Amino acid sequence: MSAEFTELFTGRLEGILSEEGYISLAESLEGDWTAVNFTQGLVEAIDAGKAAELLRGLHAEVKARRMINIAYPYTYVHTPESPRMIKTYDPSSCGGGCSATASPDPWWVLSRVKPSAGEIESLKKKKPEERKGLLTRMLGA
Repeated sequence: MSAEFTELFTGRLEGILSEEGYISLAESLEGDWTAVNFTQGLVEAIDAGKAAELLRGLHAEVKARRMINIAYPYTYVHTPESPRMIKTYDPSSCGGGCSATASPDPWWVLSRVKPSAGEIESLKKKKPEERKGLLTRMLGA
């Protein structure tokens, strides 16, 4: 496994807290990226233009759903000023803010570091029957 990819993936990331911040992030990307459709395990090398296009497309998709108060994907980034990893989550698959369920897998991950073979599968969340939310774990169920 690429220790650097796993470190970024599991490390501390900052949340993008506004639609303007999301747009600014998309427009600020430079260099080469690896795009990972995390739910499908697809990995593709792309340039900054394609990475920005991908983020704009996710933004448009979420906005078109007209969900209350949600206009862009939930987004977490490693160092917003010079990102090495961006994780996006589909708001429609994240459940409620007070949900006691386990967190979902990311929707798309953009990384300056390419994952090694098999790394995406090893980083995916456990099977649904193995996932336990906070409340379930607290009750010992």
